[in-house]
Amino acid sequence: MALDLDLDGAVALVTGGVRGVGSGITRALRAAGARVVICARNEPDTLDDGVEFATCDVRNPDDVGRLVDGIVARHGRLDVAVNNAGGAPFADAADASPNFHSKVVALNLLAPLTVAQRTNAVMQRQDSGGAIVNISSVSGARPSPGTAAYGAAKAGLENLTTSLAVEWAPKVRVNAVRVGMVETERAAMHYGDAEGVAAVGATVPVGRLARPDEIGDCVAFLASARASYVSGVGADRARRGRGARLPRGGQRRHRDPVRHRAGRSAAEQGAGVSGIVRDRVVVVTGAGRGIGREHALAFAREGAKVVVNDVGVALDGSGTSGGPAEQVVAEIAASGGEAVANTDDVADWAGAERVVGTALATFGRLDVLVNNAGFLRDRMLVNLDEQEWDAVLRVHLTGHFAMLRHAGAHWRAEAKAGRTPDARIINTSSGAGLLGSVGQGNYSAAKAGIAGLTLVASAELARYGVTVNGIAPAARTRMTETAFADDMAAPDGGFDAMDPGNVSPLVVWLGSAGSAHVTGRMFEVDGGRVCLMEGWRHGPREDKGARWEPGELGPVVRKLIDAAPEPEPVYGA
Repeated sequence: MALDLDLDGAVALVTGGVRGVGSGITRALRAAGARVVICARNEPDTLDDGVEFATCDVRNPDDVGRLVDGIVARHGRLDVAVNNAGGAPFADAADASPNFHSKVVALNLLAPLTVAQRTNAVMQRQDSGGAIVNISSVSGARPSPGTAAYGAAKAGLENLTTSLAVEWAPKVRVNAVRVGMVETERAAMHYGDAEGVAAVGATVPVGRLARPDEIGDCVAFLASARASYVSGVGADRARRGRGARLPRGGQRRHRDPVRHRAGRSAAEQGAGVSGIVRDRVVVVTGAGRGIGREHALAFAREGAKVVVNDVGVALDGSGTSGGPAEQVVAEIAASGGEAVANTDDVADWAGAERVVGTALATFGRLDVLVNNAGFLRDRMLVNLDEQEWDAVLRVHLTGHFAMLRHAGAHWRAEAKAGRTPDARIINTSSGAGLLGSVGQGNYSAAKAGIAGLTLVASAELARYGVTVNGIAPAARTRMTETAFADDMAAPDGGFDAMDPGNVSPLVVWLGSAGSAHVTGRMFEVDGGRVCLMEGWRHGPREDKGARWEPGELGPVVRKLIDAAPEPEPVYGA
């Protein structure tokens, strides 16, 4: 006979209930008949029937108070509270800052306590009492290298569960679910394709990862009257088997024995993720959208710590917003990575210095600078005004220089102090800068300047352990999907050659230790194509050994042109 988990008429709160394990819990409670309120910092695109959303940072007691008061005001009661929000990016305990550790503990231990306090106060006044379920992790019961503060917080959460169960009995039951590896919608970012997920699942005794709905069923049982005699219990779900030490999907990523032995986690081995920039600190400018966003995500997937810089302007450079950078940081954190947002203007001298300072203050070092920020103000030359010319050169060329200058000065100081870095700069030029582009005189000039700056910087900074290379990408972004709509359109099926993510693998490799022998080079990259651009070089020549007369040079120039290859055409000509 099926177990009837009757929660009809009950009101439940699920923190972090938008995706992953939280969404599985939400579905299970709804299936049992409960009205569910989910909270997070960002609203989901859609909500199921019977599910409400409230914005809340559970680390903020005032936010939590408003959340709980609002639920009671709308529904008159609160029967179930599930503390699911949590997680932590990877960081060695020896290197992470005290502030980092404090934030991890605040999210994974103090926030659940705050939510539990506020919801208990409501439940104690109700005749029926209530149930609190804390989502813990196997990291709280086993060593958790790479996420030590997270493991300590989860261990504290389980102890907190048993203590509150005693203090708040008999009206309020408090239990915990200890979660291991779960196949969420973001599992591919941790474990790779279906083959990678299956390989990781094989380390579990039942031969697969848990599903979010299975975690949800366990929570729904603990919330129901069927568990009325259960309190102070930590239920194991999706435990890791045969010694595997892998993260649960959608929450975090940490070291496991495979990584200690071979330098790569089982997830990386199964997914083609090499970890070639693991623990390198990377600044990506203009990383809130388009190609820059893909760079930031790709570096994070390969283990880097990322400063996501984006001032959040419109396509023409107007307006500002911290939203794009914060959204990318949230994506990286949700996927188990470590990132920080920065919204300084890279073309402002002090702003560029602050971007570098953000990397040093947050992560203690800087290894890679990816200059990507830019915007367009396209006009034919005879229609281009001074402000449009200056604005485009400012963000592209001055922005590249200002960032390069401050990062280069830091690395020079490190080298002079006897700590020669293994640093990388990747600049973003364009085919418009290398070959020209009709209607983009300002943009073409700026991008050509970046190509020249790349050559000079590669020569000047080599003595300090810094390589400098450039890319000329072609991809679908805000800057190209209108101007080149036909070329940039996504296909109905098959390989999307203009997907901006196609550009990032080369950039990640250029940011790795393995690219130390490559400097002063420019690569054109799009789709699955990587092309080494050869640029200006000496061609056919004629030397008279004396000064030429103007009338003599016509035949000479014609001879030189005839002997040289045809130049590639200007884009749009």
